[in-house]
Amino acid sequence: MFSYKTENDNLPKYIRRKLDKKGVKDTAGFKILKFRVVNSTQTVAKKIVDNRVIQNNVAVQSSIQTNGVGQFQRKWKGKSGNLFVSTIHKIPRSLDSVISVAVSVAVLKTIKVFDVSSVKLKWPNDVLVNMKKISGTLIERVGDYLIIGTGINVKNYPKKLAYKATSMKAENNSKKNITLDTVFLEYLKQLDEVIKFAQIDAKKITDEWNSSNAYKGRFVQVYSAYDKTYKEGINLGIDDKSRLLLSHKDEKITCISGNIITNYVGYDGNKIN
Repeated sequence: MFSYKTENDNLPKYIRRKLDKKGVKDTAGFKILKFRVVNSTQTVAKKIVDNRVIQNNVAVQSSIQTNGVGQFQRKWKGKSGNLFVSTIHKIPRSLDSVISVAVSVAVLKTIKVFDVSSVKLKWPNDVLVNMKKISGTLIERVGDYLIIGTGINVKNYPKKLAYKATSMKAENNSKKNITLDTVFLEYLKQLDEVIKFAQIDAKKITDEWNSSNAYKGRFVQVYSAYDKTYKEGINLGIDDKSRLLLSHKDEKITCISGNIITNYVGYDGNKIN
């Protein structure tokens, strides 16, 4: 029998109450903790890892996020009707790079199940539909564990953003009702499958990502917030370490981290939307 108690148990009461009331369900290979409102599912997951309460394959899901965190510590609030989930995995550090792209592939596959087409991937971790953002992922390592935070716009999407966004409801071709629970369970299923497969054949995961590269063959500019540098060139796709490869004036450029800038016009005059 699994014990949720630890010798030095410093879990916040709202998480402890969920565990003590048998709030953990085993579904799709994950132990699921559902909340109505949290500041961030990523924060809850980190507290669980820090206290060594649950060791592996845990999914923390909330209907509302009041202080979500995205890539580069961007803050955003999550309204009810969309998927906010953080999963905990005990995965070797050697697999960090392939897992980062495997998650995007899992989201892409999930969205396609619900009759949504024109789904593409934007390096490093965004998922687009008709070139509008529908999902993003934040992956953080805490010791031996990876915490994968994913947001998918299911029912609604923010309107006042610097970039275009959309939702599964808005892009669903058949106009059938899409429920949050079905998307959640499908995502867990796809995530579990790609993570297992990534440990067997990482190249196939990389190839799948490249086949859905939204900006393949286009001139792009990449900005790195870490060293505040810009790189630009023709988008060639990613290598086996999930690095973005660019080609510019017969020179190959490798981007380890960063973000493709939208609304940028390259030397060929093509606007990056």
